[in-house]
Amino acid sequence: MACTDTEGQPLKSGRGNVDDDLLEMQQEMLAAGADPELIARANAAQEPPVSLAEALRNSAVRNVISDAIDVAVAMSPTSLEKIGLPTIGIALSVCGGAANAIAFAKYKMYVSHVSGVSTSIGLRLEEQQKGDLPTPAEILFYFICGATLAGLIIPKVTLKMGHARYDVVLFLVAAMELV
Repeated sequence: MACTDTEGQPLKSGRGNVDDDLLEMQQEMLAAGADPELIARANAAQEPPVSLAEALRNSAVRNVISDAIDVAVAMSPTSLEKIGLPTIGIALSVCGGAANAIAFAKYKMYVSHVSGVSTSIGLRLEEQQKGDLPTPAEILFYFICGATLAGLIIPKVTLKMGHARYDVVLFLVAAMELV
């Protein structure tokens, strides 16, 4: 029972001949206390090895390989996702920072970032900033509620465009803005 390639040559692993590796694994299993009779039955039950060309003639093998490729393609990010999503995130951060800066300069109130709102809460608690405390506290509360809701709707491992429920989250945000 030798493992061979399409030309009948012994297959090599990173350490040497595959058959030698199998023999070494069996010896390690015996040393670890495995039942020798069980190993012998497993060796007897093994089918003779086939070459890669013979395996590819089997439609079941081809289907398994095709399915594995389809899954790999579906899970791999596109160039738009690799470059576009971070770029959009940076642009949105800049817009949020600009809105925060303009609102603070004009109205002495932070409206965008949680860090600004948290700073405003602290300054108002220490009476270093004029204004009521509930307003920034409500902004922070609604941000936490929205982030929690978005986390429940959009799975954490979904960054593929078209697969996540971004549309639902954005419509919910728009609805909350109207309230």
